[in-house]
Amino acid sequence: MIDVQIALRNLLRNWRRSLTTTLAIVIGVLALLLFGGFTNAIMATLETGIVGSTGHIHVQRQGFARYGFGNPAQYSIENTNEVIAVMNSDPLVASHLRVVTPLLLFNGLAGRYDAGSSHMMSGEGVEVSGQQALRTWDAYGLTHAVGGRFTLPDSPDNAALVGVGLGRMLGLCDALGIDECPAEPASALPADAAPIPDDISALAQTEARTPGAGEAKIDLLTSQPNGAPNVVSAQVMRAENQGLSALDSTYVAVHLDLARKLVFGSDAAEQSTLLIAQLDSTRNMAIVKDRLNTVIAEKGWPLVAVDFQQFFAEYHQVQRMFQTIFGFIAILMGVIVLFTVANTMSAAVLERTAEIGTIRALGVRPRGVRRLFLIEGSLLGLFGVAVGIALALLCAWAVNHSGLTWVPPNRVARVPLLVSLAGDWRLIVGASSTLLVVAMLSAWVPARRGSRRSIVEALRYA
Repeated sequence: MIDVQIALRNLLRNWRRSLTTTLAIVIGVLALLLFGGFTNAIMATLETGIVGSTGHIHVQRQGFARYGFGNPAQYSIENTNEVIAVMNSDPLVASHLRVVTPLLLFNGLAGRYDAGSSHMMSGEGVEVSGQQALRTWDAYGLTHAVGGRFTLPDSPDNAALVGVGLGRMLGLCDALGIDECPAEPASALPADAAPIPDDISALAQTEARTPGAGEAKIDLLTSQPNGAPNVVSAQVMRAENQGLSALDSTYVAVHLDLARKLVFGSDAAEQSTLLIAQLDSTRNMAIVKDRLNTVIAEKGWPLVAVDFQQFFAEYHQVQRMFQTIFGFIAILMGVIVLFTVANTMSAAVLERTAEIGTIRALGVRPRGVRRLFLIEGSLLGLFGVAVGIALALLCAWAVNHSGLTWVPPNRVARVPLLVSLAGDWRLIVGASSTLLVVAMLSAWVPARRGSRRSIVEALRYA
């Protein structure tokens, strides 16, 4: 205890230099914790957006990831209801299962053929109740993170929802109240425009008689399993921002039955391309996925269960990118703290050479001298770490309540700027202890050099 008191007095003797050193440690801790908290918020937002819209696990046909998006009819799940029943009856899966809902993906063209406008589409046939349940998953309190999906309760059978970007391209700005739309030309079709093929025109005319079609009607064109084209008419009820710009300019969602009619025609039964399973917690994803694959193998189904970290490869890419940046910042802050503390302790050893000689002459051994300077370095590190943690928590709270927003890369909507730091003791303890150890090691070399000086040589400085 006496050593700590002596070390503290020595630090206060030259308080300006001690304060400068402590501030360097504070800045290092503050930088690491704030960036770590920002990384936590980014990953939590990304996970919430994925899980809240596409679930934790997809049950799909084998080969779907490679070929299914181009040919959803061939890679569909024919016994959708049976698979769902098995999932709900398995004790392990059912205990963690929150939502399971089918999804039918399809590609093609969305157009207003009477206005001469069309654009490629990435369509989804969904169950409204299932999608509404998916969107309520919010383990991190980030409701803004879930992108738009078809959530139109009590809507007609031919209702559709489109991305804001696709709504602009199809000229639905006035009908859907979309902002920032360019003025439409006086004549949508040029005088010398090529006529629509007879078969497509006949299909479109047939679907135009669908009840409910109105000003925001669009026609969806795709091919059936036999290669024949098929068209259905849909009434666009709303344009909703999908978050990602690429998805927003192609997204169309309709009721599952209408999508089955479009893709499979009159033969549509219970087909779907995916079964989306959302769990109570991401921590249980691995065991549920393994159990589902075991059940699928026992049943002999040509299916496979994959988690969102497999079907959304960008998740790991973003995670590794932020880990790399965090590591670079940690090295940079560590070097700054290392040289700052080493410089402070070197100056302290040089100024107190005569004192070192005196206490050595009184019988203090070299390890006692080293211990004294190491305690001083540790006190500087402890003060800096404590103040840095307090400031980081205060800054994180201020940012989270500031209302600041930003637009992440490849997104079209602004999201709140957040720093998820409070409660993450792994990050707080890890970053703080790292800089504390660096501060202690920085004092080791000057302390060792001072303790090895001979008593006679040290006393010459008196």
